[in-house]
Amino acid sequence: MAVAEPFDEKDLWPTERLWAMAWRRLKRVLGHAYQRLPFYRKRFEAADITPDDIRTPSDLARLPLLTKAEVLALQAQGEAPFFGMEWWARQEPSVFLLSSGTVGTALLWEPWSKMWRRSLACARAYWHMGLRPGMKALIVAPSWHLVSLLDRMVFELIIPCEAVIVPWGTHLPLYAGPLLDTILDQRPHFVNMFLPMLYALLAECRLRGVDPKEAFSSFRTLGVTGAGMTLKAWQELDKVVGEGKLLEGYGHAEAVVSNGCRERLGHHLMLESAYVEVVDPQSGTPLPPGKRGLIVSTVLIPQGSLYIRFAPGDIGELLPEPCPCGLPWPLIEVYGRIEDQVQVGHLTLLPYDVRTCLDEVQELVAVSGAVVRRRVPLPYLEVLMERPPGANVSALEQRIKEVIGRELGLEVKIYWAQALPARWKGTPVIEEEELRNV
Repeated sequence: MAVAEPFDEKDLWPTERLWAMAWRRLKRVLGHAYQRLPFYRKRFEAADITPDDIRTPSDLARLPLLTKAEVLALQAQGEAPFFGMEWWARQEPSVFLLSSGTVGTALLWEPWSKMWRRSLACARAYWHMGLRPGMKALIVAPSWHLVSLLDRMVFELIIPCEAVIVPWGTHLPLYAGPLLDTILDQRPHFVNMFLPMLYALLAECRLRGVDPKEAFSSFRTLGVTGAGMTLKAWQELDKVVGEGKLLEGYGHAEAVVSNGCRERLGHHLMLESAYVEVVDPQSGTPLPPGKRGLIVSTVLIPQGSLYIRFAPGDIGELLPEPCPCGLPWPLIEVYGRIEDQVQVGHLTLLPYDVRTCLDEVQELVAVSGAVVRRRVPLPYLEVLMERPPGANVSALEQRIKEVIGRELGLEVKIYWAQALPARWKGTPVIEEEELRNV
């Protein structure tokens, strides 16, 4: 299928050419890091390799992974964010930014020229999602986050918008009310936000008696990030907000940019800004497409804070098939965080796996739930669910037990609560200590 409106000629390249481009840039970054950055020179020497020894993707396994926890520890020891993995021309304007996450918040130091190149990849992703010149764009990201600055550069310099709306104040779900006021007043066309904020906005609509389709009627694209969605959850949410608007994205401040696709098969990776692998969590060996593992990325712009084989903790897989939309950029699907894995009997599960089963019960598709994690694993699954108003709980429990038994081969115990604990990026896992307080 031909791409109807390519962003530029790269949207018409074959996928193999895009991967070859990314590999050349990766090799250049590895050489740069080895020659100029003390932190990476030590890592290469400790692994007894040089960049010349990395000739194929499988050779990357010889270079150790870099984790967010390691970066935070190193920054705490020195003058954050500087500990030998940064490169810049000293006369060039630069910015300090933050990268949030479940593990902690790290500092990023980014020269302006690097931000410009990353914003081009971001602009491509937004173009694929439907952003066009003259639209009204709403920024729903805190001003200290890299995404907020990238958005401003895209909306003002690359795909010029009629207006760029930046709501005043915090962007936590607790303040969904003022954000809804802004949406109703300004009527934006292009919106990106964390998935928990969308759920909070829908709750605010219910509180006010406002139909979400009316509240979001001006939206042409509603992008959400920050938590994995099952296919049925996405389909249900898309109906609620107005069909054809909802797109799920994936990325992180250190390297990755991707865009959701209306075919809903995964996220298109922008290989101009990051080389992406999916690796075995134990060995670090790259896995072939279709195999689930740890997502690892290397930024392909050798400036500023340079992240090489960075593993932020996301679990996903590269998809083997081309996308029916016609875009050649490869697809990745993301299922959750490695720290959210739960051991149940002989199985290691992600909340996504359980959610996929729960979504087989139609009444629970839009109902929040979480997996209970015990210090000592049990042979059966435990799930905490919000109680749907007026629901026959006994009948729902029976259907949950049937689908969990059929799909996962496990017994399950269900707990019901009026509401789950409010957290910024959702509540996929409940620790046993928290269960007593719900």
